[in-house]
Order: sequence, then structure tokens, then C-alpha cells
Amino acid sequence: MNPALPTFGNATLTTTDTRATFALPDWSIESYRTFLAVKAALPRVEVDAKARTLTCHVADLARLGVDVRALAGGLDDDEAPFLYSDQRYVVDVALRRRCFDIFGRCGFGKSPCLWTWARQVAKRTSKKVLVIAPKSVVLPLLGEYRKFWPDAPVPANLLDWKGGLRAWIDDPDAPALGIVNIDLFRKPQDLSKLGGAALDESSKIKQAGGTLWKHVLAAFKPLEYRLGCTATPAPNEVREYAAQALLVGAVAHHKEFFADFFDSAEDLGWVLRPHAKQAFYAFMASWSIWIRDPSVYGFAPRLKPIPPPVFADVEVQLTPEQEKIAREIRAASKRRGQTELFHDSVGVATQTKLSQVARGFLYETVTGPKGKKTRTVQHVPSRKPEAVAELVARHAAQGDRAVVWVEYNEESALLTQALRSRGVKVAEITADTDEAAQYEALEALNAGSIDALVAKAASLGFGVNLQGANVVVFSGINDSFEQDHQAFSRVWRDGQEKTVYCYYVVTPLEAAPLANVRQKRATWITDADAMEHAYRAAMTADLDAWRGVGAEAGHRTQHQLSRADRTALARLRPFNDTEAMSEHAA
Repeated sequence: MNPALPTFGNATLTTTDTRATFALPDWSIESYRTFLAVKAALPRVEVDAKARTLTCHVADLARLGVDVRALAGGLDDDEAPFLYSDQRYVVDVALRRRCFDIFGRCGFGKSPCLWTWARQVAKRTSKKVLVIAPKSVVLPLLGEYRKFWPDAPVPANLLDWKGGLRAWIDDPDAPALGIVNIDLFRKPQDLSKLGGAALDESSKIKQAGGTLWKHVLAAFKPLEYRLGCTATPAPNEVREYAAQALLVGAVAHHKEFFADFFDSAEDLGWVLRPHAKQAFYAFMASWSIWIRDPSVYGFAPRLKPIPPPVFADVEVQLTPEQEKIAREIRAASKRRGQTELFHDSVGVATQTKLSQVARGFLYETVTGPKGKKTRTVQHVPSRKPEAVAELVARHAAQGDRAVVWVEYNEESALLTQALRSRGVKVAEITADTDEAAQYEALEALNAGSIDALVAKAASLGFGVNLQGANVVVFSGINDSFEQDHQAFSRVWRDGQEKTVYCYYVVTPLEAAPLANVRQKRATWITDADAMEHAYRAAMTADLDAWRGVGAEAGHRTQHQLSRADRTALARLRPFNDTEAMSEHAA
């Protein structure tokens, strides 16, 4: 609680975390006037007539001239001077709200924001702070920390820490910051002794009900400070925002997330009610920020524009063997009566097999003695490995470097072999590649020591910087827009100076997933644009307060304030200099 706050009329203002409460002493005429003024000035307020209280979000207090930064404690002025103004605002609001999600575009600079937030939380709580990230992101994130704070103690890499997470938490002499692979949370973990925790690539828990989802949420629940970071919070459908809201405690249960703003449609899932859009965006803006273009929020561009990418499909014809196996797979699918989920009327399992055949192999599960199941690999003649190798070799001859994204181990091996046979200097990252070798391969690509990198988009396509390359090759495609967008954005991001060429090397067997991803991309772009502008509108008061707009009087300047707001504020009289206030409102 913060009792040292001003009074408004005869109401006393107190705050706790992200909520602010106006308490009226009675229901006198004076109290009623105060009640009407506060209610009129705030965009959203909860009224308890019996208790004589009005409750709102702390951020909305800027409309009443309250210094929002002073209430909850924002970013220290001397911390992280290298941050751009938009990044400083994002960290500041995340600290003030305590529990917050950053939905920033790939290349926004979430890594320095995340580490700045973690350092500040450790300082103000005098407790350790944990960063959780996918395995492939751990070492790059540590590299980012060393770059920005070269003289500070390095966060503990709990992948190598003797005794692991528990030993680090209990060791008083251990570094205040630590980082760990999210896979650790496939088992329950106790983080209650920490000051806070941040989850990088928080879209990893977008699916409600999974083991990872449950354990991460349970571990975060007792923490005072929580942070989620991702560029793709809801890549498939709007209900995935519920997981992000749960992570930071904006709702207690996922059903609560949908209750006020959504209807359930049998064929469409959860659908946002048209009349509830603005209220929904205001709710989202109370615990998150969606920021892709800083200029939307009134910040100056910080880097020169990235050259627009060039997309192209490379169509590869099927071999007779592929066509034969594909017919057999489809026939078997019809006999089993699979659900028709794809454009070519096949089920998920069938499409998976067709995608494998398109790439030159087929996994089969064989049941042996005593019911033991083993997986075998059937190689299928395919023109795709050679097509990919030819494409990459042509670019390599021009001085370009490429990232080749794959989905399967067998696919990775076939492509790596084809590239090497063409004389391409290539590194391959698989599940068996240790963290040090993986990091070395990434650095080699960015430095130009190799021509190409072959890796799985599902594991390495998140959180790493690969601007040293300017060619992206998808040797195939599945239905995950998130995976597609994230993997492409490893290369096409802030700092990229060359034109990025993105190729989809596909056969007719992959037409359906490719069309599906493109549809998702178009929808996502439209929704993202709308949400970013809606966020900007919802956060106007907070942004103005942070920038110090109208600082002398403590509120927005006249041209930024609606007439109704000015009238309400003049009646409220929260300042001693009532004449100046009245003059400003006139």
C-alpha cells in the first residue's frame, strides 16, 4: 500500500500493485461530487457503492494528473543508457505494472529489455531473478548480456550449474541473475524464493492444459514480478492470448479471460464480440504492450529501414516413386476414414507422411516382438535436396549466406550431404549438437566463416540473431505460422543491411500447408496492425505521463485532452493551485 498519495476531493487514494482505489468517507454531497468527477475522468472504473470505493488501473491515474512513474517505481534513470526511448518505456511500464507481457516484433530488442528488467527487479527486491528460455536461446542471451554489461557479473548458466536450479536459488553467494532451459519445467519447480522470473519466447506455453503450461504457471504464481516476451503471442487464434494473461496473473483462470469479451461459436471457436473490442484492447493494454513500429507510439525511428524481402516459391516435381507412395498413403487414409482437415482432403497424420515423402524419406513405426515399437526410415528418391543445394550454392557464389530450415533429422542429413557435395561450407545443428558447438555455428555464420547453416525451425527458429545471412530457405512447410514467421525473422530483422531472399522449396504434396500458412500470415498482419493502434489509444494517458506531457500541472496539455475530460478534471480539483487548474481547463 502507498498511503502517501494525494486526496481527491474528500476521497483518499491508495494503490497496491497495479490497482488504485478511491475511498470516500461518507455519502455526503461533497463525496458524491467527488465520486461523479472521478468516475467521469477515468475510462474504466469498478464501483462498490456499499464500500464507497472506486477502483481502477494505476495507469489510468495519469488522467487525474498523478505521476504514474512515482507510484509503482519505474526504470532507474541511470540504468541501461544504451536503450532506445521506446525500449526504455517498455521496460519502465513493465516494472511499474510488476507483471507484464512484451509483445514486440522480432528484432525489437527484447533481449536488452529483458535483462534490464531482470537487473532492476533483483535490485529492488534484493532477491534472485530467473530468466527462462528455449535451449537454443540460452547462450545467445548470455552473449547479449555480456555485450551490454561487460563489466558486470555474468548470470549463472543453470544448464552447467552444479546442483542445478535449486542449488543456485539456495546459494547466497551465487549470481543474482540466472538463466535456464524451459524444458526444466516439464517437471514442477519451486521459484517462490525468487524476486521475479522472465519467460523469453513465452509463446511456448500458448496451448492451455499441457504439462509445460501447468508447471510454468504454477512456478510463476507466487512471484511479485513476472515478465513474458514474445513476437508471436497468438499466432493461430485469439484464445492463445489467454495463456499470456495467465502467465502475468491478469486473470485467475482462462475461462475468466473469455467471459467478458468473447462468444463461443461452434465452427469458429472463441470469437471477439464486435461491441467489446475497445474494452478488450484496454484490458490487454493493462498487462501487456504490442509494439512493432515505435513510431505508432510517437517514438522516433531508431534504425534505418530494412530492405523489403523478396519471397519466391521453388516448385519441385515429384519423382515416380514419390507419386506412387503418395497414392498409397492417400488410399490408406480413405480406408481409415480420417478427418478431412486439409484442402486436399487428408488428415493430420496423412499430411505428415506426405510431407516426409516430399522431402525424400518416410518414417514408419514397426511393432516387433513383445509389442516393442521401433521407427524405420524408408528413403524415397527426391529432387528436393538437389534443388535446395543448387539454390544455396548459387547464392554462395555471389557472397550470400543462407539458413536452411528443416523439420526432420533425416531431412537435415540429406540436405547437408547435398550441400557439401556442391562445395558449400555448411554447419548442421541437430538435437545432439551441444550448446557450445551450436553457439559456435551461429557465430560462424554471422562472421562469414561458413556459407550455410542447416537447422530445425522448431528449435533454433526462436530468439537468435542471424543477420549475417541474407537467404532463407524452407525446404518444406508445415501448418505453423508461428514457426514460419519466427524462423524468417531470425534473418530479416533490425540490423539487416542486405535484401533478404526467402524461398519455399515445395512439391505438390505441400500445397495445402503452404496455403494455410499464407492465410494465417495475412490474418496476423491485419490483426497486428489493428491491435498496435488500439494499444496506442489505450495507453495514451500512460505514455503522456511517462513523457512528462503537461508536467507543470500534472496532466496532458489542452489539445490532447477532450472537453469532457477537461471539465471533469477541473471539477475534481486534485491540486492546490485551483486557479491554474481552472485556467488550463477553460
